[in-house]
Amino acid sequence: MENFDHILLFKTNLEAANKELLRDVFAKEGITEWNIDLDDEDRVLRIISTALKHNYIIQLIRGCGFECCTLT
Repeated sequence: MENFDHILLFKTNLEAANKELLRDVFAKEGITEWNIDLDDEDRVLRIISTALKHNYIIQLIRGCGFECCTLT
């Protein structure tokens, strides 16, 4: 059975225009593998990381002025 604990999923209110800002913020944090599903009503943010935790990402996104919560 595969372990997918390194894939972090979040529900957000992000828009296409926010991608540049996030690219810069994520680069500073060493996050290189991420994407936002703008076609999904939950604007799902997916981050691949073995080191970062959900709470840290939520604080990071909210600190930029966006809504963010763990997607279950």
